[in-house]
Amino acid sequence: MAKVPASHAKAAATKPSADNGSKSKATTTPATTTGGKVDGSDTKQPPPKQTMWAAIWAELRDQWAFWAICFLAGGMKMIVNQLEQPYARSLVSCMAPVDSASSGSEESDFGLLGVAGLLSTTSGSRWCGDRFTVLNEGTRLSAWGQAIEALATLAATALVSVAVDTAGRRRVMLAALSAAVISTLLLAFAAAFSGWSSLFFLVAQFLQGFLPMDYIALVICYDLAERSDVDGEMVFYIAQSLGMMGNVLWALCIPGFITMIELTDYRPLWFAVLLANVFALVVAAVGLPESRPPPSSEERRPGAGELLRIKAQEARRDIATVLGSPSLRNALICYLLMRMHECSSFMLTAQAMAYHGVSQGTLMAVELAKHPLCLFCAPLVGYGCDAYGIRAAVLLSVAWYLATSVVERAILPFSPWLFIAISSCHALLHGIWPLRGMIETQLHGEKNAARIRSLQWSIGHIAVALAAPFYANLFDAGAQSYWDRAVPGMAQIAFLLAYVVCVRLFLWSSAPKTTGEAASNGGYGPVLVALDELNVIKCEVARLSASAFLAITDGKGPLTGRMFKDSGLEVLFAPWLTTSVVATDRRRSASAGASGGPAGDEEGETEVQQKAVPQSAQVLEFPSAEIFIHWVTGLPRGEGLGETLDDARRVLQRLRETPKLLARRSQLRTPSSDAGEGQRRGRSEQVKPATASST
Repeated sequence: MAKVPASHAKAAATKPSADNGSKSKATTTPATTTGGKVDGSDTKQPPPKQTMWAAIWAELRDQWAFWAICFLAGGMKMIVNQLEQPYARSLVSCMAPVDSASSGSEESDFGLLGVAGLLSTTSGSRWCGDRFTVLNEGTRLSAWGQAIEALATLAATALVSVAVDTAGRRRVMLAALSAAVISTLLLAFAAAFSGWSSLFFLVAQFLQGFLPMDYIALVICYDLAERSDVDGEMVFYIAQSLGMMGNVLWALCIPGFITMIELTDYRPLWFAVLLANVFALVVAAVGLPESRPPPSSEERRPGAGELLRIKAQEARRDIATVLGSPSLRNALICYLLMRMHECSSFMLTAQAMAYHGVSQGTLMAVELAKHPLCLFCAPLVGYGCDAYGIRAAVLLSVAWYLATSVVERAILPFSPWLFIAISSCHALLHGIWPLRGMIETQLHGEKNAARIRSLQWSIGHIAVALAAPFYANLFDAGAQSYWDRAVPGMAQIAFLLAYVVCVRLFLWSSAPKTTGEAASNGGYGPVLVALDELNVIKCEVARLSASAFLAITDGKGPLTGRMFKDSGLEVLFAPWLTTSVVATDRRRSASAGASGGPAGDEEGETEVQQKAVPQSAQVLEFPSAEIFIHWVTGLPRGEGLGETLDDARRVLQRLRETPKLLARRSQLRTPSSDAGEGQRRGRSEQVKPATASST
């Protein structure tokens, strides 16, 4: 199951329903309500909300077929992808008998610590006893399989993007699952027939690419989230939860166990995977409904040819926009260099096994230990951003990543223990990757960032198709000297250094472009400085907001709408309170004579409009200081980082006027309030005796 970004869930949750005749609900901030009725009409009361777990269980029960297919079929693809490299080694055949398999290097670097289990005692193939031949041929076969699968995935996703809107989601899912069944069957045939094993393996990898489960699942999730009676965020929450559980089970636990037992006969495994894929196919054929909403009577949907032309025009326009901007074009070049370096990670296992005789089970155990280490150390980058600023934390993290990457590749031909230690240190600052995506979004803007991510996805698959066979041809399992062993590592370091030079020369500092479709906020350097300033301003805004809340409420209660208005905050924040989203309920006339239409009651149609609302019609209430601080710090918004920063400066300037305003209002209010209080006391004293005498 694919991981879906939270931004997708939010976008799907706030998108109006596409069903014909359904009700759309307006979304407002929790602290904002509109007083009175709009247009003099009654608003329809929403149905009572279910508890979160009850709603999740109801969604799982209602769409059980879709969630079961995603979890099962997606998991089988994860298992195949994780085991394709050791399985490719098991398919190598040669004249050397299997009984003569050695552990690889004659003099292992493990020394006295080379106990059973750390060094490999098998060649990895049941048809060849020469370990070096198995590693060489198996690495090349796996590399070509990865390249073919990457190109097939690229082509299949382009076809599926058109087919889901023409043939329907259900038919596309059935075709993809059928390709997965045939692929698994060919993998089992490759393990049974040594003479045809390579051909069966490559064809199976090609068909495996025609199961773009991530894309199909995302499209169906959007369909499910757009239903009027379902919370869209809950749908994506289920998808994320199943995705995380699937990654742990299908990508770590099961492949890790199979790799550590040094399996050479994979036929029982492929039989189990085949049964799972067949079961998913049967479930899709029997229980998976079509999630695409039917077209309305006035809606015209384009055909396959017209839709393909539309998508081709959009792709050409995006490519022309990106290539027409020097900063966006340089960003794609830098990404290609980085992907060429990252695609070399599959070579590290083969190099350690060939040069030092390390077993694949040992390397898999080290890899499994890295995942909890990454989770444990992920907050380190956030702590660094809070303590030293975003710019300093990013530069330190990037320097650490570059240094450990270079040392890791350079030390691998020399010592396995140092390689394992440096590889573990490499994962300490793993939290830089989410921050990297945020910085790139701020650098290029929301619209251009979406275009670049789409092109980066395609470039990533092309990089895999180029880099995997390239590194496999440089690899020599029988190399003896350091320089012969270091050839793949030197190529990896060269791509990494080329990436650093490209970023420093073309993307670090550039003039911002604020007009046109290819607008940008400058280079990485100005963006990091602006993010630091924005972070400092928001911290100051939070401090002043807390002080204002305590001063207005005297620390005794919530900030009511009357307090918000009397304290002058409504005047200070007037530029951010002029518009609000309101829902108007238009109902047709029930009388045919009055409207000229058909007689009888007809269901009302709800519209969501953007309308200017006077400040007096808004009632802002904040139960706690935390909610008020969150509301104020979320006020700065803009089309880009520059506009958001300017807006944050304005909010900060308004908040700095709050103490003066409160002091001035208290001075003006004190005499009149004292006089009014005295008059009220006098009237109460006059009323009390009269009331007592009458009693």
